[in-house]
Amino acid sequence: MRRMNARDASLSERGAVAVLFAFLAVPLLVVLAFVCDAGLLYWEKAELQNGADAAALAVAQNCIQNASDCSSGANTVAAAIASDNANDDASAATVDPGQSLLQQSHGKAFVTASSPAGNGVAHPFASLLDPQTSTTLQATASVEWGAPVSGSAVALTIAKCEFVDLPPQEADVANPVRTWITIEEDGNGVKQSNCSDGSPGGFGWLDGTNCVAEISIDTTVGGTTGIQPNSNKNGCSASVLQSNLCKVILIPLYSSSTGSGASATFTIERFAAFKLTGLKTSGANSDVYCGGNALAPEPPAPKGKTKGIQGYFVRYVELGEDFQLGSGGPDGALTIVRFTS
Repeated sequence: MRRMNARDASLSERGAVAVLFAFLAVPLLVVLAFVCDAGLLYWEKAELQNGADAAALAVAQNCIQNASDCSSGANTVAAAIASDNANDDASAATVDPGQSLLQQSHGKAFVTASSPAGNGVAHPFASLLDPQTSTTLQATASVEWGAPVSGSAVALTIAKCEFVDLPPQEADVANPVRTWITIEEDGNGVKQSNCSDGSPGGFGWLDGTNCVAEISIDTTVGGTTGIQPNSNKNGCSASVLQSNLCKVILIPLYSSSTGSGASATFTIERFAAFKLTGLKTSGANSDVYCGGNALAPEPPAPKGKTKGIQGYFVRYVELGEDFQLGSGGPDGALTIVRFTS
């Protein structure tokens, strides 16, 4: 009988390893294929969700800006935006008419995105075993829009008559028509306003916390008159106007007011968006402007006494969750859009 030496044992072990690898290779490849294909599907699903979200927002914005094209153009807008958000430009998207309300003043849109263009996502590794293997993926998004009727806003309010006297402009207008909303004193020391029901000044400050006020339309809110906020009543710092220079601010508009100083009250009628481009809080040369250079118009005379803010109202669409939406009411040219799922 031939005795097994060390060389024979080594050859036997090598053969056993080869057999074991042959048995394990197939399940290892299957697991690898599953992991890689699952990762691809996860990535594709995330891309689809981004496309669905963007498409729903685009449908809402199209309705707000183009009433005549709101319903008829919804699917075209959704499909274009979903495709633009896909790396392969092959995603499809549709708006479900049964779950949507497509109109300008207030509405909702339910969008379904699928990829690629509804034909399914191929599995690169699994297709080695089955060339027909693919998965159809979908993602949905829904949004609603409307005029805000309550919510959180900076603790500043402007007279509604100022809004009426200077109708809102497009936010990106090249040469906006600005105005000064002034608080100036007459010979008796009484604060005046530009417009008829703006007394005791074209704007004022609302009671709140950390310079934020919780506001509902058709309610009366305590506040303070004057160019500077009362930090004890609303937590606003003296630099709050300076810090909001060049920004679009969502502001409640008041239709009437009573009292003055720290005893003032304001009846809120609607919300609007105001771009703050300048301010003047003290003497003749204290006016400052967005960008640093003076912007027309100059503060009204007498410049030494006039105090106020400069800017213009804008048509504005804001993505936000801090407001309750209504189906009607006074038009403040401000529309809030938010996701509902």
